[in-house]
Amino acid sequence: ESGSWSTTDWVPSLIGSSISVGCLPGAFGSVSWLPLDTAANSIIDTCTARHVNLPLVAHTSHPRPVPWMDVMDAFSASISSRAGSKLPIVSFSEWNRRVIIAASSFKGSEGDRYKRFPSTKIQSAVDGMVRADNELRSHGNTRNAESGGTARLDTTMAEALSKTLSFAPELGMAHVEKWIGYWESKGVFELA
Repeated sequence: ESGSWSTTDWVPSLIGSSISVGCLPGAFGSVSWLPLDTAANSIIDTCTARHVNLPLVAHTSHPRPVPWMDVMDAFSASISSRAGSKLPIVSFSEWNRRVIIAASSFKGSEGDRYKRFPSTKIQSAVDGMVRADNELRSHGNTRNAESGGTARLDTTMAEALSKTLSFAPELGMAHVEKWIGYWESKGVFELA
């Protein structure tokens, strides 16, 4: 409920770099990110389930993925409400190119460069996401594809064990607002 999400994870790193280059990465496919409180409560539900044989594996991924572009639109709107200007969404490969150019021409210390362009710490992973996005673009049908090249997980078992997971609301603006507020409070970026 607090919006806490590790400040060194890949999503806040992408958003931090996006603020520095003035645009957000657009991608094909969907995301099934699970807010921390939902994940924790679904684990508690599973561990306290009575009269069931627990499976060896239960995927606790969001059961209702949303399009990557919808989430990026929400990030753009949230950032706009705080900073006064909306970030445009460009292709993932164009976004990556802009980050690489801006980071390589940055004149500060290495630590300051990583603070300003945190996604460069995970550049090989970002490059992999760009390749995956290009592959999805070439196929055109992305209805059941997860953005960034990750696998779509079957949550049927986990949903049967956890009402929290089964009834988790779709990701949307309320989640994004909490994440942006949390990351800003932790110094990932400054929007004011």
